[in-house]
Amino acid sequence: MNPIKLFPVTLGVVNNVSLPSVDFEHIKWEKIISPYNLTLSDISEDKNVIKSYSDLKKSLEFYIREYIENYAVGYKQDFQIVTSWFTRSKPNTQSEAHSHSNCWLSGVLHFSENGGSLKFEKEHDLFLPGKIVINEYTAMGYECPIKKGQLLIFPSKIKHRIALNTTRHNRYSMAFNILPKGEFGAGDSKFNWPEFNS
Repeated sequence: MNPIKLFPVTLGVVNNVSLPSVDFEHIKWEKIISPYNLTLSDISEDKNVIKSYSDLKKSLEFYIREYIENYAVGYKQDFQIVTSWFTRSKPNTQSEAHSHSNCWLSGVLHFSENGGSLKFEKEHDLFLPGKIVINEYTAMGYECPIKKGQLLIFPSKIKHRIALNTTRHNRYSMAFNILPKGEFGAGDSKFNWPEFNS
């Protein structure tokens, strides 16, 4: 058989992004409460942290533009980072599987070399047999080990979670969400997105 990949989901991966110096000890953290009695990672109270790192913002915008033009829509589209926040996963903490609502694309930039990996999860199929062959067509998830300076970009609807941090060190990352900016779409689906956080 010669399988054809129809509309694959693309995870954009960029290694060795230049990181700014961030004093994580002095960030105000917000505790997330789990309805499932899990001990969860913390997120920064500030949901627009990128504003303090203009060089990093320019670097991220370069890679986001490349992702949009080559993997998301196939043409030039102006965009904006509408929210951005730091995440801290202490030892023995994790995050629940989630997607980012009201967004187009999302990203994560790792500031740590180790800690919980980032796991992506496929929506469950209607029928799941007892035994299956695991390959890129049938896998129900993908685990991405973290690397310091690694940037991941993906559609916001993809479920993901931070795996349990089994190390003795805090795991730090910055997450962000992206929306189009300006004219987007065509015909009766055309819309002019206002600029946020300007």
